[in-house]
Amino acid sequence: MQSIPRNSLLVPVILLAAVPCADLRAGQLEDLPLSPRISGHFRLDIRILVGNSAAARVKDRNWSQLFRKAGYQVTVATDDGSRQPGIRAREKGRRSVIEVVGLVDRRGILRLGRQEFRLGNAKPLKLFLDDVATNGPEGPIRLRPTWSLSVPQFTEVLKLLSAPVTGKIPLSSPMETVQTLQLPPEFRVTWNRDSQKIARSQRPDAGSIDLRCVSMGTGLAIALAQFGLGFRVMERADTGYWLEIDSGDESSNLWPVGWKNKEPLTAVLPKLYEPVPVDLVDAKVTEVIDAVAERVEVSCFCSHRCLAENGIEFGQLTYSATFGRRSPFRLLRAIGGRHRMGIDARTDEAGHLFLWCTTAEDQRAWKKRFAHVMPGKSE
Repeated sequence: MQSIPRNSLLVPVILLAAVPCADLRAGQLEDLPLSPRISGHFRLDIRILVGNSAAARVKDRNWSQLFRKAGYQVTVATDDGSRQPGIRAREKGRRSVIEVVGLVDRRGILRLGRQEFRLGNAKPLKLFLDDVATNGPEGPIRLRPTWSLSVPQFTEVLKLLSAPVTGKIPLSSPMETVQTLQLPPEFRVTWNRDSQKIARSQRPDAGSIDLRCVSMGTGLAIALAQFGLGFRVMERADTGYWLEIDSGDESSNLWPVGWKNKEPLTAVLPKLYEPVPVDLVDAKVTEVIDAVAERVEVSCFCSHRCLAENGIEFGQLTYSATFGRRSPFRLLRAIGGRHRMGIDARTDEAGHLFLWCTTAEDQRAWKKRFAHVMPGKSE
C-alpha cells in the first residue's frame, strides 16, 4: 500500500464545480409552502386520586376549583390502588382521548406525569394541560423520535429515501437544491418560518455538489447543511408524508447526515484501519482528508457552514505528523482532535459508506441520537 507522501496530497472528493447561477423564477421565494400546524386537540379525561381521610376529602373541592379555573373538568376519586398514575393515550370510538391520572401525596402536592402542582395557582396547571391537549402525552410531533412515524412508516420512508441521487446538485439556493433532487411524489415539501427566512436571505452561489455516490435522504441532508438547514419527515393526514425544511444542525431534531453501519467498520471498511506510512509537514487538512477518502475508496463531504460558524476555517487548516505508520482512522481522529472537528464514516439509507466532516460538538450530538439507528438494509 502506498504511503501518504509529504505535502503532496491531491484529488479532492467534494466537487464544488463552477456553474452559472440559476435564475430563480419570479416570485419563487414567495411561493415556498408554509408548514402546516402538525398537532390536534385531544380530549382530556382527567382524574386525581386522593386518600380517604377527612382532610383529603376537604381538599377534593379545592382541587376541583383549581381545575375549573384552569378551564378543565376533573374527577376526584379515592386512591384504592385500581388506577395507576400517568398520562396515556387511548381510543374511545373514533376519537383519541388522553387519560391523565394524577396523585395527591401526603404533602398535598399533585403530581401529573413528571410535573408537580400546588393549590392556589392555576396558571402552571393550565399551561401544562393545554400542552397535553394540543400535543398529546409524547409532546410536540416535531420533537419526538422518528417524528411519530410508526415502524412500517419509517421503514417505507427509509426505502423511498434510499433512491440514488442522479447528478450534481446546485447550491445556488435551498429551493433550487430541493427541486433538483426530484424527491418521490409521496413527499410534500413545506418550509417553516425559520427556514423560509434563511432561504430568502441566501445569496446565489456559483457552486454545486456532486452527490451521485449517496442516496437521496443523506444527499438532501448534506446539501441543506450547506445552508444551515435540514429536514424531518412526518405523516400527513391524507396520504404520504410531509417533508419539512427547518433550520438547525445535528443537535436539532432533524434527519441525520448518515447513520451508523450495522456491521463493524473494521469489516466493511478495512482500509480505514490498515496502517500506512505517514510523513506530513504543514499539510492542508482538506488535502489530507481527501487523500484518505481516496485511499479507503469512499466519498467525503463537509459541513462547511457549521465549521465556519464555529470559527473553524476549514480551508486554512494544516496538520503535521512525524514519519511513522498510522491507520487513516487514527490520522483522522488526530486531525479532528487538533482542530475541534469530528470526521467519521457513516452509512446512507442504501448502505453506501462515506466520510462526513463537521464540528466535534455536532459529531457528539449525532452519536447521542442517531448512531445506534441502523437504516435501509439493516432494518
